Amino acid sequence: GLFSSTQDITIGIKNLNDSTPVFTNDNNVSVKEDQRGAIKLEAVDADNNVFAGGSNSNALFKVNGATGAIIDAVSTLQHHYGGVIDSDGNIWSMPPNHNGTVQKISHDMSSKENINIGHNGYGITIDKYGKVWTSEYGRRFSTFNPSNLFFFSLIVKRSPKIWHGCS
Repeated sequence: GLFSSTQDITIGIKNLNDSTPVFTNDNNVSVKEDQRGAIKLEAVDADNNVFAGGSNSNALFKVNGATGAIIDAVSTLQHHYGGVIDSDGNIWSMPPNHNGTVQKISHDMSSKENINIGHNGYGITIDKYGKVWTSEYGRRFSTFNPSNLFFFSLIVKRSPKIWHGCS
């Protein structure tokens, strides 16, 4: 456009094996002016594929962890702030603080589903039992079992009391 510019950036890649990373795809991430935190979701699956998504974009990239080649790129249902991969290879993504949902993206990135967790998002992880744990910035955390969607939530106040509720 009339008021646009291009800025080259340097990305440091730590070589963990004897293979030199090769970038063979022209897919890219665009960032609007004065925006921070372009890539927030970073998760690695059992095959060493890296998934990267932006907090200002619905784009999700699957990158070969050994070569750096972009394997796939899809548009998802919401932006990404944090992410984790479950034992089945599904990607779970937390959006940045706005809609009270967590997104499940299938391992092959062909299907996407939003699940209402009842609070805005900030952090996400999965425990060894397969339960998804989420947090809201400074206020509460919750957990649910993806197989039956039973939710448990804790609200932490500054007083010595902890409030909890189940659904």
